[in-house]
Amino acid sequence: MKPDLSGTVGEGKLLFRASEAPRSREKDENGKDVPNKVTDGPFLFVTGTGRRA
Repeated sequence: MKPDLSGTVGEGKLLFRASEAPRSREKDENGKDVPNKVTDGPFLFVTGTGRRA
């Protein structure tokens, strides 16, 4: 990120996929492991004045 959080510097890099974590699995009605849907992720918050935090 740029120091003022206004954009990125360089190319993005995939660190990991949340769906790869063992805890991201659940059992279906037959006891079979199935993946959960992972919806959380990091994001920038934009204040009412437009400042990014």
